Amino acid sequence: MGKRQIRFYGENVAENLAKYINVELNLIIDNEVTFHGKILSIHQNNIKFQDNLLKKYNFEINQITEFIVDFRSIY
Repeated sequence: MGKRQIRFYGENVAENLAKYINVELNLIIDNEVTFHGKILSIHQNNIKFQDNLLKKYNFEINQITEFIVDFRSIY
């Protein structure tokens, strides 16, 4: 099976983050650093994020420039 990516950037970031709580994804912040892990929760303008090494981070939503979700394709 192949993999596909869904990329969210710009205004789509804030609109779609809540759909991907506890889903593995890549989070790219404004200084171009990429984090791989899961969003634990969203509170107002802040998110709690946990990477695969179980380290937790707090980000403001306006710091996030893009996030990428991988999923398996049907074919």
